[in-house]
Amino acid sequence: MNDIENYRLIPPLVIKLTAIVLPWLELVCAVLLILNRWVRPTALILIGLNIVFMAAISSALIRGLDIECGCFSGDSNVGVMRLVEDAVLLAAAVLLYRLERTHPD
Repeated sequence: MNDIENYRLIPPLVIKLTAIVLPWLELVCAVLLILNRWVRPTALILIGLNIVFMAAISSALIRGLDIECGCFSGDSNVGVMRLVEDAVLLAAAVLLYRLERTHPD
C-alpha cells in the first residue's frame, strides 16, 4: 500500500482499494494466460495496466521522486530501467493480443 501511496497520484481512499485489487488482477491475468483462456481480453487488460504503470513511473521520474516502484521485491527503485521493462511487457501484451486475433483457438 505504501508503494502505491508514494507515487502521490491517487486519493487515499482509492489507494487501499488499488492495493487490494491490483495484485489479484495481475495474478488472474497470469493464470488465464498460462491456461490459454480469454487471451485477447487478458492481453487488453495487461496493455492497459502497463500503460498506467509506465505513466506512473514517468510521473515519478519527472517529479524527481526517489521511491520504490512496487514491482517485485527488494531493490526496485523507479527509474528508466523500469520503463524499459514495462515497455517490453507492453510489447509482449500487444503481440499476444494481435496473434490471438489471427490465430483463434
